[in-house]
Amino acid sequence: MAADSGMDTCPSPEMPDSRKRPLDGDVENGDTKRSHYGGADGTFHFKILVPSIAAGAIIGKGGETIAQLQKDAGARVKMSKANDFYPGDLKSSNVIFKVK
Repeated sequence: MAADSGMDTCPSPEMPDSRKRPLDGDVENGDTKRSHYGGADGTFHFKILVPSIAAGAIIGKGGETIAQLQKDAGARVKMSKANDFYPGDLKSSNVIFKVK
């Protein structure tokens, strides 16, 4: 009866959804292209693109806010240099924060 209702059903594991592209890599071993963002020890590395007008709020007066963030989170935060640009970003009004 569900087939007559016009509702889409979820595909079974035996019949994968053809609308989705397959994962890159060896799925059986858990080695996929998406698995490189986090380390085996639970650490993550990422970049945040922030408008330069907001960067001051993240840094804080005398670097107090960013220092507190690093201390509380146990993270290391680096800010891009003035002439570093995010790929595809044609404006120099953005700052890249790298968090490890």
